[in-house]
Amino acid sequence: MTVFINCPFDEQYNSMLKAMIFTFKYYGFKTSISSDTDDCMEDRLTKITKK
Repeated sequence: MTVFINCPFDEQYNSMLKAMIFTFKYYGFKTSISSDTDDCMEDRLTKITKK
């Protein structure tokens, strides 16, 4: 199962994002965030729905 994490990319949220990714992976989930795709021209909703 894939879990989409919707978290701001601001520096103040980095530690929370890393903790969430670690926790989900620890419990066997695949994680996905909208920055997984390098195409900056693609909007966030399109990236999410492709997952």
